[in-house]
Amino acid sequence: MSYEVHFRDVEGESRELMHNVTVLAEEDRRLDFTNLEIYWMYGVRIKAVTIKGPGPLSQEVTGMTDEWGMTLTMSLLGISR
Repeated sequence: MSYEVHFRDVEGESRELMHNVTVLAEEDRRLDFTNLEIYWMYGVRIKAVTIKGPGPLSQEVTGMTDEWGMTLTMSLLGISR
């Protein structure tokens, strides 16, 4: 089993996907997105992929970076800054 993680810039002029990564279920279930704009909104959607094929994309969860870190940490259980 693996997870597809779709990460995008919610506020930017382009609504295009910024990153699409696959994470194996056996690996660490945490991703750090770095070099982000401060006070900027980003969105994440997750899709599980099994031997039966891909599932649906989750609803988008958004998170805003703050002035201290330009990193958004995403776990498969949610988002934290």
